[in-house]
Amino acid sequence: MCGSGADVLVLAGDIATGKEDAYRALLGLFEGFAGPKLFVPGNHDLWGEADDRDTPQRYRGQLKEIVERYGFRYLPGAPLEHEGIGFVGSAGWYDYGFRQRTSPQSEIRVTPLRALPGDPTTRLRTMNGCRNIPWEDLTTTHYAGRALLWTDDGQLQSMLWNDAVYVDWGEDDASVARRMATEVQADIDRLGEGVDTLVAVYHCVPFEALLGGAAEDVGLAYCRAFMGSHLLGEVLLRDERFRLALCGHAHHQKVLEIGHLVAANCSVANGAGGPLLLTLET
Repeated sequence: MCGSGADVLVLAGDIATGKEDAYRALLGLFEGFAGPKLFVPGNHDLWGEADDRDTPQRYRGQLKEIVERYGFRYLPGAPLEHEGIGFVGSAGWYDYGFRQRTSPQSEIRVTPLRALPGDPTTRLRTMNGCRNIPWEDLTTTHYAGRALLWTDDGQLQSMLWNDAVYVDWGEDDASVARRMATEVQADIDRLGEGVDTLVAVYHCVPFEALLGGAAEDVGLAYCRAFMGSHLLGEVLLRDERFRLALCGHAHHQKVLEIGHLVAANCSVANGAGGPLLLTLET
């Protein structure tokens, strides 16, 4: 990145989990970058062990202290104006609004489960006796359990969204998503009306269109519920100064024009590609 010609470096989360050593190694790779280096955490960055899952403290305190030691600006709660462009950011969160309502496979039936973290193992329990129900009958209440059981070609399959084990906000996911959107709006207000151009950096996905079409794989279809929230995008569409919205989380790259802005999933996971270099005309 030091020879890329970029003016601003953005990391949109999920670079490590756990202790500081991994962050020191990874963030240190960008030591020679001369411009502002911005960081928003991903859900994996927020993970803690079963006996240490104070997610609000990790989000607002611990991670901020770590990334600032290595020359990065922790963007949530600290918007930046650089050469007339305002940058705001948040991990964002999910509220199951992007869940796939159409069945990924014809007539598939599933059993929603509730993950109950514990030491040494996480237990899975059926939810209110719901067993073997049509995919189309899954509700937001079922997704709140964050685990699923189904049969594929006679083989029992399961899916556990691991945030259920490693993240504890002390409130439900929908409340977290609303609060994240509200905090981004507060950071926009903090920059003031004198900034003509805005860039948003989320980890979670702000626009469903960035996820592409319906998935045919059951596990991937289930995971769509945990990709992001319409609320994140609505904050940006209300303000025509936004020209660019960056995110990660979904493990592919995609760039779209949505309303008055360009939205880009800049993930580099699972062979999605190298870092994106995006040019913002001012």
